[in-house]
Amino acid sequence: MTASQPEKWMEASSDFDEALWLILDEISVSVFDASTESKMLEMLAESISSFVGENFRGGYVLLKTSTAGDRSSSHEVSTSLLDHILRHTSRLVPAGSIIIADGPANSIPYESECKRLGWQDLIGDLGVAVVDLNVGPAREVVANWPVSSCYLDADLVINLTKAKTHRRFGVSLAEKSLLGTLSGGSLGYPKLKGRHALTTWLLRHIYASSPPILSIIDGINGIEGEGPLAGIPTKSHFLAYGVGCLAPDLRATIEMGFDPALVPLFHRPLKPSSRLLQPDWKNLRRTDVDFLPSASSSWLYHSLRRSRRREIIYQRLMKGAQECWPAAT
Repeated sequence: MTASQPEKWMEASSDFDEALWLILDEISVSVFDASTESKMLEMLAESISSFVGENFRGGYVLLKTSTAGDRSSSHEVSTSLLDHILRHTSRLVPAGSIIIADGPANSIPYESECKRLGWQDLIGDLGVAVVDLNVGPAREVVANWPVSSCYLDADLVINLTKAKTHRRFGVSLAEKSLLGTLSGGSLGYPKLKGRHALTTWLLRHIYASSPPILSIIDGINGIEGEGPLAGIPTKSHFLAYGVGCLAPDLRATIEMGFDPALVPLFHRPLKPSSRLLQPDWKNLRRTDVDFLPSASSSWLYHSLRRSRRREIIYQRLMKGAQECWPAAT
């Protein structure tokens, strides 16, 4: 952030809209209708090649899968998409330079999850190592919050996650998947027990300490309703990807049919826009399947139009976010 434009809390939803729009204006995110699969995979491969070429320094690529743990395969990223990414990436770096990893929210070993989901079969001939981020060395990115050293020491991260709703935060996408880097072995399970209010603040610290990230959000049959764990598959058919986490998350949220200004997970200080921007969320969409929000965040459909009801909801949510922020410091 530049000194002339420090981050701040946005007092009105229109200001927050403009701050979010500025993020998308500065960071390019690609969105594809999955019905154009051949073109989609071709363009994704080109983006991965470019990202790896810019950031690989002879160490290793960490492919993070955002694994729920002991859930139906419908809650996990597409096996065919994972296979495509693994095989393409393996052609870009020396043998033995790829790690597939995550730290499930429960104590089930990640290696067991890979076997259960059939992912172990994908990597058998690629020389890809499997690492559980819940165990092994970890370093604190902020006091009392240890993150896996395996994650922090990667040259780059390909962050592959499923598009899901979330009962507490509205959506569960690329940024929230970074919670899987926390050391469950150090924190215990659940990792955020009693501290869920600190999630957005904590994710910012994890991201600030992370290697370069390319986030890929699998919205091909995402999860809607009482997600992320009790949700059901949708008929959605999109793929979104881009550098970082927040910009890809914003675009995925739009494809889900939700109002980004009313997503609790996004509520934080942001850099205000110094330009006259006119956000047009609706016309960003490439697909047309609306996700069903959880009962606890039904307001997500108060979307994409400025109204008194929308402003009331925004003010209530932002006030709650601000009250939680100081407690984290």
